[in-house]
Amino acid sequence: MNNNLKLKKNNFVSLFIVFLSSRLLTCLLILRFLPIYDQKFTIFSKDLSYYIKASSGLYTPNFLFSYLVRFLGLDTTDPNTSIYIIGAFLLSIITLLPWIFLANRVLESKSAYFYSILIGCHPYLAIYSLKLDTMIFSIIPVSLLVIQKILNFEKIKYPALIITTVSSFFRSQLLLLAWIQIGTLIRDIKLGKFNNKFVIIFISTILFICSLIQFNYGADILTQNFGCYSITQIKEFFIEKNFPDSISSIFSFLLTPIIHIFLLLGAREAIAIYCLNLPREIASSGQLNIIITLSFLLFHLFALSKMTKWIICNRKNYGFDLFLPFALILPNLYGIAHMRYFICFIPYIMIFLFKPVIKNVKN
Repeated sequence: MNNNLKLKKNNFVSLFIVFLSSRLLTCLLILRFLPIYDQKFTIFSKDLSYYIKASSGLYTPNFLFSYLVRFLGLDTTDPNTSIYIIGAFLLSIITLLPWIFLANRVLESKSAYFYSILIGCHPYLAIYSLKLDTMIFSIIPVSLLVIQKILNFEKIKYPALIITTVSSFFRSQLLLLAWIQIGTLIRDIKLGKFNNKFVIIFISTILFICSLIQFNYGADILTQNFGCYSITQIKEFFIEKNFPDSISSIFSFLLTPIIHIFLLLGAREAIAIYCLNLPREIASSGQLNIIITLSFLLFHLFALSKMTKWIICNRKNYGFDLFLPFALILPNLYGIAHMRYFICFIPYIMIFLFKPVIKNVKN
C-alpha cells in the first residue's frame, strides 16, 4: 500500500512537470504570435480596469477580488507587466493542481500524461493563465466538488464547501455552487450520512448575507441583453422575418439557451459582443476565426458528450451529482455567454476524453 502511494506521488510530480512545461511553452507562443492575429490582444482582462476604479465596500461586485487588485497595485497603463504575468501564471498553475491529482488517480499512466499535456497546451486556458480574472477562482471549487464525488472523499466535504464560500467573495457566481453543496449536505442529513447541523446553519447564514449583498450584481448578469446573441436580439431577428411578436418571444426563449451553450463551448468574448464576423483589428483573418471557433466548439462538445455518457453509465455509483457544478452556467443561458464562463469546466470535461477507472466506490 505504501509503495503504491509513493508511486502515485512520484507520478504526480512527473505529471506536474509535464503540465508545467507544456503550459509554459504554450504561453510563450501565445505572447509571441497572438498579437499578430489579434492586434488588440492584452494580458489585462477587460474587467480589470473596472475593479481598479470601482468603489470599495461589500456591495462592490466580487468585492474581495476588487480589494486584491487594489492591494497588488495593478495598473493597466503600466508597461512593466512582467510581475503581473508571473503572478497570474503561478495562480493559474495552482488552481489546476487538483485536476492533475484527479487524473493521476483515475486515469492510466499514459492517459494521465496525455491529459496533463492537453490542459497545459489548451490555448484558451493558456491565454487566461496570463490574466488575473475572477473566473480563475472558480476552478478549485469545481475541482474539489468533483474529486469529492468521484473519489468518495467525504473528508473534504467541509473544506470544499468552505473554499467555495470564500471563493464566492472573489467570484460571486460561486454562490450558486455553495448553495448546491449546502443542499447536498441537507440531503445527507435526511439519509443519515451527516449530522453536523451547526456547520450548515453557520455557512448558510454567511451565504444568505453574501447573496443579499451581491443580489443586484447577480440580477445584472441575468439582464445583460447586449451583443448579437442576446435574447432581445434573437427576438428581433424573428420579428424582422415577419414573425408575430408573441411567436418571436417564444422562439427566442427556447433558442437562446441552445445558442448560448454553443457560445459557452466555443466563442471567445468578442464574438458574444461583435458577432462571428469580428473586426480585423480583433481577428486579422475572418476564416481563421471561424475555424478556431468551430474547433473549440467541436472539441468541447465532444468532451462534454463523453462526460455525459460516462456519468449516465455510472449513475448507480454517483447518481447525477457530477452534473451539479454546471449549475454555475445557468445564469449564462439567458445572460451574457462566451467561453470565459466555461473555463472552470474545461479541465473537468477533458478527463472524459480518456477512460476514468475508479475502484472501491461506495454506493
